[in-house]
Parts: sequence; structure tokens; C-alpha cells
Amino acid sequence: MPADALSDPSTLTTHTPPSGSNLSSTLSLLLVFFLVAAGAIGGGTLYFRSESAEVYADASRQLELISELKQRQLTQWRLDRLGDAEVLKQRNQRSRPVQAVVTTNDAPSRQDVEGWLSAYTDAYNEYDRVFVLDSEGKRRLSVPSDAAAPADFLVRAAQAAMADGQARLTDFYLDDTDRVPHLALVSPIPAPSGGSAPGAMVLRIDARKFLYPMLAVEQQDSDTGETQLVRREGDDVLFLNPLRFAPDSALSLHASAADKARLATMAGIGTTGLARGLDYRGQAVLGFITHVPESPWVLITRIDVAELDAGLNRHLYLVTTGVILLLSAVGAALLLWRHDQQMRGYRRQAELAAALSSSEERLRLALASARQGLWDLDLKTGAAIVSPEYAVMLGWEPAGFVESLDSLRNRIHPDEIGRAHV
Repeated sequence: MPADALSDPSTLTTHTPPSGSNLSSTLSLLLVFFLVAAGAIGGGTLYFRSESAEVYADASRQLELISELKQRQLTQWRLDRLGDAEVLKQRNQRSRPVQAVVTTNDAPSRQDVEGWLSAYTDAYNEYDRVFVLDSEGKRRLSVPSDAAAPADFLVRAAQAAMADGQARLTDFYLDDTDRVPHLALVSPIPAPSGGSAPGAMVLRIDARKFLYPMLAVEQQDSDTGETQLVRREGDDVLFLNPLRFAPDSALSLHASAADKARLATMAGIGTTGLARGLDYRGQAVLGFITHVPESPWVLITRIDVAELDAGLNRHLYLVTTGVILLLSAVGAALLLWRHDQQMRGYRRQAELAAALSSSEERLRLALASARQGLWDLDLKTGAAIVSPEYAVMLGWEPAGFVESLDSLRNRIHPDEIGRAHV
């Protein structure tokens, strides 16, 4: 190396941190990031699971509350109708016009009975037809007077009431005349002196006027919630009311009792309480099943699982977005911290380089003032670094002087080679 190399600061080499230090720092940052990521993902997962459980628990509570409310309403409705039947039974036993209609069927009695029955149906518009039948099931009177003959189902119900003397509320049936779902209130007309009833009064109920609207679930925040009324019928389960997504289903839609996955089938075979299954559309639903006391009816209140999951998917999107934003922020913070640490290292290296340059400059000046030379040999390469003063001491111009181990040997007197050890 030329003898003036030590006088040029550009020949100085800055200190570079070992690659192992950089690797360790990078691994530490990755470890921190992965720990934060694991915590964020784990926390988000726990939150989502908790939110999911809360959503389903809240839906279950709502279904149970609605089911209990509808059950109480249906039970009270049945009791009210049976109360009407008992009142009519007692009145008919004391009413001479009614007794006369079913026995002699004279015109004045008919006119009197038609008048108060018309007023009665006007006051209680749930009853759309009234029939007075004699002991043989023949119609003696009807309100309105132009009403079609009573369905065979009603005639049989009236004969059963006359036979046992008990007022009764029939189940749902499709009337032969209009193919519309009806029920009927049947009240026997007791004989004044006892014995078998000479007739019966049948009040037909249009389920569409009050009963079906009562079953409708008003859930403004639900797109799929509904209440269903079913009963077991042989090997099938029959839907008794119109359904939200099948308006013409009343008394026409069946579910097979062999299809155990259907919620209606579960209700038909005696399952009660909270249940999950498939509805009449084949959709997965969450429902609550309860029996209506003193009746063959089973009440189902249900909601689509897809609707519940849609709300959860929104929560999942928010949680995922939050986790991604958090990890992005943490990653950016770690990168900025890493960049800052690198800049600090570079500044420290520059400071060390400047200090080294200053130190060597002072050494060079000290050697020049003392007229002392500096000689540094690289044992691996055989190259030597010398100061300008060293070249001057040997009588060379510093700019052109290049020192090496071989040139050093050449300047040693042959007689001194053995003692020089070079």
C-alpha cells in the first residue's frame, strides 16, 4: 500500500455490525409480531364465539317468550269459546223459542231466534254462520238465512254433542262449501225436563278473522320469524295455519312423521322446548316447541339460522377488519422502530469512523513531528501499510513508495537475513 495511505481518511473502513446481530434483531421483531398476531387472533376468536353464543341465546329467549305468549293467547281463546258455548247451552235450555224451533219449528219462534242470533253474530263477528239442528241433524234455522247447508263434519259434531250433552270446540277443518279453514262451537240444546237433547246450536268460526292474525308474529327486526300451529294426523303432521312463505298451506301442507329432521315432525312426536331442525322449505331453523293445553295443537315459533348467521357474519367482518388493522399498525410500528434502530446504528458507525479518523490523524501528526515511521504488515497477504515518514526515512518519495514483505527482505543486508526472521 502507498506510504501516503494513512494520510487519506477515505482509506479508513467503517465498522459494520456483525450479520448475527441483524439476524437476532429481525428474529426478535418477528417474534413480537407473531405474539401480537396470536393474541389478536385468539382474542378476536374468543370474542366472536362469545358474540355467537349471545346471539343464539338471545334468539332462544325471544322464541321462548313469543311461544309462551301465543300459548297463553290460544289457551285463553279456547276457554272463551267454551265459555260462550256454556252460556248458550244454559240460555237455550230456558229459551222457549229455541225449544220450539227444534221441536215444532213454528214461524214466530224462528223469527225470534233469528233476530237474537243475528245480533249475537254482529256483536261477536268471529262467528260467520250459526246453524240450529234438530235431533236428526237436520237444519231448522241458519244465520244468515241464505247460508249453505252445514258441512257433514258439523252435523257429526252436533250429534256427538247431543249424545253426551257436552258443549265442545271442534278442531280445524276445511268447510265443504268454501274450502276455507274453520272451527266450530257446538252447544247442545238441553230438553227442559231433562233427557236427551232435542237439538244443537252450531256456531261456525272463520279462523282468518281472529285466530290466524293472533298467531302471526310481529317481528319487525326479523325477516324469517313465524309461528306455526300443527297437529298429528296419522303418520303425518298437518300444518293448521298459513305460513309466512306458504300462504296456502293451512290444512293442506303435511310433514312426514318419518322425517325426524323436520321441526314439525319433532313437534308431532312430542318434542318440546328449544330445538334445531329443518322447516317446510328445507331451511335450517332454530325453534321453540310447546303444546297448547287441552287440545291436539302444538305451537312452533322459529327463525331461520341463516338470519342469525347473517348478523354474526357482520360481527365477524368487523372483528376480522379490526384484527387486520391492529396487525397492520403493529407491523408498521415495528418496522418504524427497526428503521430507527438502524439509523441509530448508522449514526453510531459514522461517529466511530469520525473518531477513528481523528485519532489516526493525531497519530499521523505525532509521528510526523517526531520523524517516526509506521510500518504495519498483513501476515496473510504480505502487504504492508506504512506512513509517509517511513518512506522519507528510507529516502523514497511517499507518493511512489510501495512496501511489501519481499521488498523489505531485499533491503536487509545478506549477513543480517538470518537474524531478521522475515
